[in-house]
Amino acid sequence: MIKKYNNKLKIILVINISIYKYLQKPIINANSQIFKYFWYILLIIFFYFNYLNKSFAVPPRRKVPKKIYFADMKIYMCNNVRSRIQTKVDSLRRWKFQEMVDQANLIFPIMEPIIKQEGIPDEIKYLAMHESRLVLNCISPTEDYGIWAFNDIAIKEVGITVNNIVDERLHLIYATRAMCRKMKLNYKYFKNWIHTILAYNKGKTGTEKIIKLMGRKYIKKTRGKSIFLNMETPNYIIYFLAHKIAFEKDTGKHKHPIYKLHIHEVSECKNFNELANKCNSSINLLCKYNPWLKCPKYIIPKDKKHKVIVPIKHKNKYFKKNKNKINKKNIILTKKFDSGKKAKAKQNIKIEKQKKDEFPRITKTYDLDGKPITLINNLYGIVAKKGMTINSIAKKAGISVNNFKKYNDIKSEHKIIPGQVYYLQRKGSKAYCNYHITKKGDTWWSVSQKYGVRKNKLLIINNRISKEPTNEYIQLGRILHLKYIRPKKSPIKYVTHK
Repeated sequence: MIKKYNNKLKIILVINISIYKYLQKPIINANSQIFKYFWYILLIIFFYFNYLNKSFAVPPRRKVPKKIYFADMKIYMCNNVRSRIQTKVDSLRRWKFQEMVDQANLIFPIMEPIIKQEGIPDEIKYLAMHESRLVLNCISPTEDYGIWAFNDIAIKEVGITVNNIVDERLHLIYATRAMCRKMKLNYKYFKNWIHTILAYNKGKTGTEKIIKLMGRKYIKKTRGKSIFLNMETPNYIIYFLAHKIAFEKDTGKHKHPIYKLHIHEVSECKNFNELANKCNSSINLLCKYNPWLKCPKYIIPKDKKHKVIVPIKHKNKYFKKNKNKINKKNIILTKKFDSGKKAKAKQNIKIEKQKKDEFPRITKTYDLDGKPITLINNLYGIVAKKGMTINSIAKKAGISVNNFKKYNDIKSEHKIIPGQVYYLQRKGSKAYCNYHITKKGDTWWSVSQKYGVRKNKLLIINNRISKEPTNEYIQLGRILHLKYIRPKKSPIKYVTHK
């Protein structure tokens, strides 16, 4: 329980105590008895809201230090910046502080492992508090969607799927991974985490203009892993640092008072009704924490194993029983390859027997207007038929011929192959599975079309030599990586076919 209270509440408490002493006098008539009961009720309400509801309590003030540590950097600041951060910290700790701490204790356990896997500083999670106050279906006045506030331009940069069925900007896991990708791209350019966070909001060009406005003093004092913030520091950096200081020492100490979030990979359940009955949860809670699903009647699409966030109470027995169960059929691949002895130990691959014709995953659904849609690996596409040409497919899909050729990594000389899948939107940078064992007749282009991966990304992941032709057939039995980059030191591996 937080012990410090506002001065106003103290004054009201003194007034109520004086009234309570006055009510201890003997009753003269019936009206005075009614008056006495009325004040008793007011006293009960007052003590309930002050001692049981933590939102009325104000936590102790947290002072902003002269030096702030963030990631691998030391942040120095002038007095003006420090006072701006202090005023923001005071306002954050004054208004609905405990509600924000409880919400952070609910969402951060899912967000933190993803940020750690991507190799990004853990403190970036406090940026979501500033962007959306950790509300999954948040929509800002500038039409930024989700917990990480993605706009229409960011969708193309990061590769988030947004259609009539699914909006991954509102998904906690997919949106967090997309944020990490964007932060990595910005950090490669600026090599400074403060500039990286600023570029997340202003873009690269906007950040460069702000750095120039901050003047020569800023550039001189910005050396290596230290940075100096002067009076020209934008509010976006001020608010991020204020959220970090205000909530850093209070989050992660306790659990959410009621719920805990679990990640459930849907393979059997068709909709939220079945999933709620299976996990002992309610449909309203599933809809609240999974606003990414737009389908009527909350039907889960079958294009891939979607990760549904299931909020349950701490005493729920379903997840305790299934906690130690491990699916042994999964492919074991390392996400990060270290140098030295660790790299050699992590290069071992356990191969599973793939199902026949598992990819490409073709699903036929309907949009909100009732028109039929073909989704190929969760992307808009079409299965070619006899007599089709590049011009006819582009005209039917309502896109330009140049875009159609870019989406499918083909040239104008290409002849449409009947039965081959073609995409009507940009392909992704990774596949939904970890590897592919080449068969007779496989080329780099055919594999990229099969899994919905851009051909140049597929070549980068497999460290392809530039002299090696991409249109010729790949050697039979070669293991191609589809998600994570193959280490340069590890040799190309093959599987012998019986």
